[in-house]
Amino acid sequence: MLTAADLCQRAIDASPNRPEGYEEMAEIELVRGDLDAAWNYLETALAKSRHGETTGRIRMRRAAVLALTDQLDEAEKEVAAAQQTYDIGHDMRQAIELAEAIDYGDDRPAILDYLKRVAAARPQHPTALSTYAVGLLKSGQREAAQQVVKQIRELSPEAAETLEQRLGL
Repeated sequence: MLTAADLCQRAIDASPNRPEGYEEMAEIELVRGDLDAAWNYLETALAKSRHGETTGRIRMRRAAVLALTDQLDEAEKEVAAAQQTYDIGHDMRQAIELAEAIDYGDDRPAILDYLKRVAAARPQHPTALSTYAVGLLKSGQREAAQQVVKQIRELSPEAAETLEQRLGL
């Protein structure tokens, strides 16, 4: 039986100048926990990318890897670059990883803008709103985070209560 990695490798072998196979291999390596291998695949994917949307998507994945390795300055630069060519409001997993990586009291305007866009793209999605609230709170914007929690309460009282307990709001 072929694994996902086998299929991605076949895609790379069949179309070595296209970024998608490398991008998907990076995702597999992220799941495996090999951040160095994921980064290398993303570097290759970025070098082969010729379209703005694809480049932006790859940059968002790079931002997630950088955040996971505590390189938030570089992650924020990747987010800012991605926003130039990519509708970043759809990457929920990257949003969660970036919000969790922000240190308390750390001002990260590009990352917060990204989290805000994700929440705006999914105004009825408690997880998107919760992720934004986490980013706001960690950035020292407690009152703004509490306002977002009020929005969440209207959608899911249970989710709001869980978030309030988790964040101490």
